[in-house]
Amino acid sequence: MVKRGSFARDWHLIKLSRSWHPHDVAGKILSRLVAGGAPGVAKAVADIAYALGTEEGREFLGRMPAGMDAVSVLESFFLVTGISCDLDTEGKQPVLYIKKECGSLFGNGGCTPEVAAEFIRGFVHAVASPAHVRDQDDVLIVDLSYV
Repeated sequence: MVKRGSFARDWHLIKLSRSWHPHDVAGKILSRLVAGGAPGVAKAVADIAYALGTEEGREFLGRMPAGMDAVSVLESFFLVTGISCDLDTEGKQPVLYIKKECGSLFGNGGCTPEVAAEFIRGFVHAVASPAHVRDQDDVLIVDLSYV
């Protein structure tokens, strides 16, 4: 049996549905766990982000043309994902400054600078394993002299 609705009710539902925007509930949960959860939880999330960054780095490197240098691979990845990076070649050794930001990697949520930093660190180690990565405020500094 088909149940019929009223025009006014249907119109009201249509109006309400226009104000609906998709929500990333999982992202909000993850952000709260990392920010205020037990230290073990934050460490576990960081370890997972690093492992995923490493996996993604290996896959991305595998799709690049043979002979492409690691610095170009890193720069292209950060360009594609919208993560700010700056290559400094004026000093004795090349250094890549990468902003601890999420870019387009995490969709609409679920990302904190700490999670993004661990993912990026894993990615860098997969693409340029001998590079040294260190933290400085809101930036990861990658020493590329070893690459």
